[in-house]
Formats: sequence, C-alpha cells, structure tokens
Amino acid sequence: MLSLLTAEVHVHLQPDSYGITVYEKYLCTAAPTAPTTTSAVDLSNCVQTFASTNGSTVRITEETSATFTDGTFTRPPNGVYTHGVILIKNAFLIKLSIQLDTTWDGSSSGQGLFCATVAGSAYESASNQMVCDTSAVTAGELDAGLSSFGSDGLGNPEFSATASNLNNTGASISGYLLNTSDYLATSTAEAIAKERLLGINTFATPVVVTEETAGFDMAFGINQGATIWSEGDSNANGYEEIGAGSGPFQVIITPTNF
Repeated sequence: MLSLLTAEVHVHLQPDSYGITVYEKYLCTAAPTAPTTTSAVDLSNCVQTFASTNGSTVRITEETSATFTDGTFTRPPNGVYTHGVILIKNAFLIKLSIQLDTTWDGSSSGQGLFCATVAGSAYESASNQMVCDTSAVTAGELDAGLSSFGSDGLGNPEFSATASNLNNTGASISGYLLNTSDYLATSTAEAIAKERLLGINTFATPVVVTEETAGFDMAFGINQGATIWSEGDSNANGYEEIGAGSGPFQVIITPTNF
C-alpha cells in the first residue's frame, strides 16, 4: 500500500498503461538549444527521423509493445547520436489503480482506500481525475492534459522541467510546453492553445548508426509515468483529496542490424 506523506509531495508511479501522441522525432549529435520565450528550439545538430502531421498515438504497458502506425520514418545518416528530441501532444493517456494506506477523497468522486483514474479528459490543474471507493476500482483511461509543470516557490506556473538520472541510468529528459509560435509558453492559456510538449532526451548510451543498421527498437521507460498528489482537504471532512496526472518518461533507442 502507498502513503502520501504531505500535501506537498508528488509521488511518481508506474501506470497500468501509458499513451502518448507523437508528431516529430529527431536524433542529435549534440545537445540541441532549448526553446526560450523568444525563440524556438535549435535543431541544427539534429536529423528528423519521424513525422506525423496528425500525430501517431501509441499505448504502452509493462508487458506489451506498440507500433507507430501513422507517420513517415526517415533513416538518419551514419553517426553517433547523443540526444533525442520528441514533439508530442501535451496530454497523456493514463490508466492507474492503486491501494492507499489511509482513506482519501477522489478528486472526481468517492472515498476510500482504493483509487483509480476516471475515463475522460481533465487538465491536471482542474482536478477531476480520480475516483475512490472502499473496494478495488477499475481504472478508466484518463486523457491527462498538462498546462504547466507545477509552480515555483512564489506560486507562478512553470513551463519547463528536467528529470535527471532516470531509473539510475544516467539518462535525463527536459520538457518544454510550447506556445503557437513554438516558443516556450509563458501562461497556461498559451500551453493549452498550442497543445504541444517538446522533450529533449540525453541518452544514457549514445545511439550509433552504421552501414549495418536496419532499423530501431524504441523502448519507453514509464515506471515513473504517472504522478499522484494531494489537493488538500477540499471537502473539509478530514480526508485529503487525491489528484493524478502524467510523470517523467525516457526513450531508449536501440539500433537493429541486418
């Protein structure tokens, strides 16, 4: 069973399933320059390896693999690639069911030790993501929108975040919510209007492409892909209200040979 220690703690968990919608992917020979509030990402050290105008959605579990079915793949030139870039929708498809060691209120409805995501769409800032009960709850697929990465010490929303040493591999990923100019967003309204999140992944091990390379296996590390937190005692009944949303993930690319 799981305990949330305080209302300030965000706990990362492995979801039952995890889905993302991918628009673009790149491999880079050096770290790209991240977007700012006045400039887009600099991809001059990168080559595009995937493009999907409408986005390709994949759902992943611990036991199953998935295939990108909508989009065009391009073989990168031979070389050593230390970073990857991915452009995705700023909403994640999450199924999560958990048992807690104290009673919680669901941010959508219910009360109990057992909580699960609801089926439907909800931005993390708007609550309404979890239902709780006194017995096990079947998880629905939550379309968890992300309009910020939390807030700074002054309560201001943050639109970039970095997770380092993912799964103790040495890999890291930085995320940037974009506006309609493809610059770093400066408000939640801008992030919601664009619906795009740019991820820059520093690989634990460089991806080496040679004449022998026939393709790539891509693995998504999702053991921290869901996050739960306390919304406080919004019902004034002595029980904390539980919220849920997305968490950090990493992409592991392994070349396959002829």
